[in-house]
Amino acid sequence: GDIYATTFEGLRVSQDGACTFTDTEFYNDLSGGGGAPVLLENEWIGEVEIASDGKVWATTSTGGAANDIYVSTDGRRFDSANNLHPVAWWKTLRVAQTNPDTVYVSAFVIATDGGPPSALLYKTIDGGASWTDLGTTDFDFGNQPNLLLEGISPNNPDIVYARVRGARAPQGDDLYRSTDGGVSWTKVLEMHGIIS
Repeated sequence: GDIYATTFEGLRVSQDGACTFTDTEFYNDLSGGGGAPVLLENEWIGEVEIASDGKVWATTSTGGAANDIYVSTDGRRFDSANNLHPVAWWKTLRVAQTNPDTVYVSAFVIATDGGPPSALLYKTIDGGASWTDLGTTDFDFGNQPNLLLEGISPNNPDIVYARVRGARAPQGDDLYRSTDGGVSWTKVLEMHGIIS
Protein backbone atom coordinates (compact mmCIF):
# COMPACT_ATOMS: atom_id res chain seq x y z
CA GLY A 1 0.00 0.00 0.00
CA ASP A 2 2.99 2.35 0.15
CA ILE A 3 3.34 4.87 -2.67
CA TYR A 4 6.78 6.18 -3.67
CA ALA A 5 7.36 9.36 -5.66
CA THR A 6 10.64 10.55 -7.13
CA THR A 7 11.19 14.29 -6.91
CA PHE A 8 14.04 16.71 -7.58
CA GLU A 9 14.61 16.73 -3.81
CA GLY A 10 14.80 12.94 -3.44
CA LEU A 11 12.38 10.09 -2.77
CA ARG A 12 9.12 10.64 -0.89
CA VAL A 13 6.77 7.99 0.49
CA SER A 14 3.12 7.88 1.48
CA GLN A 15 2.08 5.15 3.89
CA ASP A 16 -1.49 6.40 4.31
CA GLY A 17 -2.99 6.11 0.82
CA ALA A 18 -1.48 9.34 -0.58
CA CYS A 19 -2.98 11.59 2.10
CA THR A 20 0.50 12.71 3.15
CA PHE A 21 4.03 12.21 1.83
CA THR A 22 7.21 12.24 3.91
CA ASP A 23 10.88 12.40 2.95
CA THR A 24 13.02 9.27 2.93
CA GLU A 25 16.64 9.26 4.03
CA PHE A 26 19.59 7.83 2.11
CA TYR A 27 22.83 7.01 3.93
CA ASN A 28 26.24 6.16 2.53
CA ASP A 29 29.90 6.32 3.53
CA LEU A 30 31.11 8.28 0.50
CA SER A 31 34.64 8.51 1.89
CA GLY A 32 35.06 4.76 1.54
CA GLY A 33 36.82 4.73 4.87
CA GLY A 34 34.23 2.74 6.78
CA GLY A 35 33.15 5.73 8.84
CA ALA A 36 29.68 6.55 10.08
CA PRO A 37 27.10 6.69 7.27
CA VAL A 38 26.41 10.18 5.97
CA LEU A 39 22.90 11.44 5.19
CA LEU A 40 22.72 12.36 1.51
CA GLU A 41 20.62 15.24 0.21
CA ASN A 42 18.78 15.89 -3.06
CA GLU A 43 19.53 12.52 -4.61
CA TRP A 44 17.99 11.76 -8.01
CA ILE A 45 16.29 8.38 -7.69
CA GLY A 46 16.52 6.28 -10.84
CA GLU A 47 14.26 3.40 -9.85
CA VAL A 48 12.32 1.98 -6.90
CA GLU A 49 11.17 -1.61 -6.47
CA ILE A 50 9.52 -3.42 -3.57
CA ALA A 51 10.69 -7.01 -3.08
CA SER A 52 8.51 -9.94 -2.05
CA ASP A 53 10.10 -9.88 1.43
CA GLY A 54 8.99 -6.25 1.94
CA LYS A 55 12.39 -4.64 1.45
CA VAL A 56 12.45 -1.55 -0.76
CA TRP A 57 15.29 -1.16 -3.26
CA ALA A 58 16.29 2.08 -4.98
CA THR A 59 19.01 3.35 -7.29
CA THR A 60 20.45 6.84 -7.59
CA SER A 61 21.34 8.63 -10.83
CA THR A 62 22.53 12.00 -9.62
CA GLY A 63 24.61 13.91 -12.16
CA GLY A 64 28.07 14.91 -10.99
CA ALA A 65 27.97 12.60 -7.96
CA ALA A 66 28.86 9.04 -7.03
CA ASN A 67 25.79 6.82 -7.26
CA ASP A 68 24.80 3.64 -5.47
CA ILE A 69 22.09 1.04 -4.93
CA TYR A 70 20.17 1.29 -1.67
CA VAL A 71 17.89 -0.96 0.37
CA SER A 72 15.39 -0.25 3.14
CA THR A 73 13.55 -2.49 5.58
CA ASP A 74 11.03 0.16 6.66
CA GLY A 75 10.57 2.18 3.45
CA ARG A 76 11.97 5.34 5.03
CA ARG A 77 15.66 4.84 5.80
CA PHE A 78 17.76 3.57 2.88
CA ASP A 79 21.30 2.29 3.39
CA SER A 80 23.96 1.51 0.81
CA ALA A 81 23.85 -1.94 -0.76
CA ASN A 82 27.57 -1.73 -1.49
CA ASN A 83 27.75 -0.82 -5.18
CA LEU A 84 28.98 2.77 -5.14
CA HIS A 85 30.27 3.93 -8.53
CA PRO A 86 32.00 7.28 -9.13
CA VAL A 87 30.41 8.11 -12.51
CA ALA A 88 27.65 5.56 -13.25
CA TRP A 89 23.98 6.47 -13.32
CA TRP A 90 22.10 3.40 -12.06
CA LYS A 91 19.14 3.22 -14.45
CA THR A 92 17.09 0.06 -13.83
CA LEU A 93 16.72 -2.42 -11.01
CA ARG A 94 14.79 -5.70 -10.86
CA VAL A 95 14.29 -8.00 -7.86
CA ALA A 96 13.44 -11.68 -8.28
CA GLN A 97 10.05 -12.60 -6.79
CA THR A 98 11.07 -16.14 -5.89
CA ASN A 99 14.36 -15.07 -4.28
CA PRO A 100 14.33 -11.45 -3.06
CA ASP A 101 18.08 -11.57 -2.36
CA THR A 102 18.64 -11.80 -6.14
CA VAL A 103 18.77 -8.32 -7.65
CA TYR A 104 19.89 -7.16 -11.10
CA VAL A 105 20.88 -3.55 -11.88
CA SER A 106 21.96 -1.73 -15.03
CA ALA A 107 23.75 1.58 -15.40
CA PHE A 108 24.83 4.16 -17.93
CA VAL A 109 28.43 5.30 -17.47
CA ILE A 110 29.04 8.79 -18.77
CA ALA A 111 32.03 9.48 -21.02
CA THR A 112 35.07 10.53 -18.98
CA ASP A 113 38.61 11.57 -19.88
CA GLY A 114 37.86 11.34 -23.58
CA GLY A 115 36.62 7.75 -23.37
CA PRO A 116 33.24 6.69 -24.75
CA PRO A 117 30.17 6.10 -22.59
CA SER A 118 29.46 2.50 -21.58
CA ALA A 119 26.87 0.30 -19.90
CA LEU A 120 27.13 -1.74 -16.71
CA LEU A 121 25.19 -4.82 -15.62
CA TYR A 122 25.49 -6.23 -12.10
CA LYS A 123 23.81 -8.91 -10.00
CA THR A 124 23.70 -9.82 -6.33
CA ILE A 125 22.42 -13.12 -4.93
CA ASP A 126 23.00 -12.23 -1.28
CA GLY A 127 20.89 -9.11 -0.84
CA GLY A 128 23.65 -6.65 -1.73
CA ALA A 129 26.44 -8.04 0.44
CA SER A 130 28.42 -8.64 -2.77
CA TRP A 131 27.92 -7.86 -6.46
CA THR A 132 29.03 -9.61 -9.66
CA ASP A 133 29.84 -7.68 -12.84
CA LEU A 134 27.97 -9.58 -15.56
CA GLY A 135 29.54 -7.66 -18.44
CA THR A 136 27.75 -6.36 -21.53
CA THR A 137 29.65 -7.93 -24.44
CA ASP A 138 26.59 -9.92 -25.62
CA PHE A 139 24.64 -6.73 -26.36
CA ASP A 140 24.74 -4.77 -29.63
CA PHE A 141 24.42 -1.07 -28.84
CA GLY A 142 23.49 1.83 -31.07
CA ASN A 143 24.82 5.37 -30.69
CA GLN A 144 24.51 5.18 -26.91
CA PRO A 145 24.90 2.15 -24.61
CA ASN A 146 21.38 2.29 -23.15
CA LEU A 147 20.72 -1.03 -21.39
CA LEU A 148 17.48 -1.39 -19.46
CA LEU A 149 16.35 -4.39 -17.42
CA GLU A 150 12.77 -5.30 -18.30
CA GLY A 151 11.89 -8.18 -15.99
CA ILE A 152 12.67 -11.46 -14.26
CA SER A 153 10.64 -14.64 -14.63
CA PRO A 154 8.20 -14.99 -11.70
CA ASN A 155 9.22 -18.66 -11.41
CA ASN A 156 12.97 -18.63 -12.08
CA PRO A 157 15.41 -15.88 -10.98
CA ASP A 158 17.88 -16.96 -13.68
CA ILE A 159 15.55 -16.01 -16.56
CA VAL A 160 15.97 -12.29 -17.17
CA TYR A 161 14.97 -9.88 -19.94
CA ALA A 162 16.82 -6.71 -20.95
CA ARG A 163 16.31 -4.12 -23.65
CA VAL A 164 18.83 -2.14 -25.66
CA ARG A 165 17.20 1.20 -26.37
CA GLY A 166 18.13 2.76 -29.70
CA ALA A 167 19.96 -0.31 -30.99
CA ARG A 168 19.27 0.78 -34.57
CA ALA A 169 18.55 4.13 -36.19
CA PRO A 170 16.29 5.91 -35.98
CA GLN A 171 14.61 4.28 -32.93
CA GLY A 172 14.87 0.49 -33.09
CA ASP A 173 14.97 -1.39 -29.77
CA ASP A 174 16.18 -4.96 -29.21
CA LEU A 175 15.04 -7.40 -26.53
CA TYR A 176 17.46 -9.92 -25.00
CA ARG A 177 16.90 -12.98 -22.80
CA SER A 178 19.22 -14.73 -20.37
CA THR A 179 18.50 -18.19 -18.97
CA ASP A 180 21.65 -18.48 -16.85
CA GLY A 181 21.32 -15.57 -14.47
CA GLY A 182 22.78 -12.93 -16.76
CA VAL A 183 26.00 -14.75 -17.65
CA SER A 184 25.04 -14.90 -21.33
CA TRP A 185 22.35 -13.15 -23.39
CA THR A 186 20.51 -13.97 -26.62
CA LYS A 187 18.70 -11.43 -28.79
CA VAL A 188 15.08 -12.61 -29.06
CA LEU A 189 13.36 -9.62 -30.69
CA GLU A 190 14.30 -6.74 -33.01
CA MET A 191 11.89 -3.84 -33.30
CA HIS A 192 11.90 -0.97 -35.76
CA GLY A 193 10.45 1.24 -33.06
CA ILE A 194 10.54 1.80 -29.31
CA ILE A 195 9.54 -1.08 -27.04
CA SER A 196 7.33 0.45 -24.37
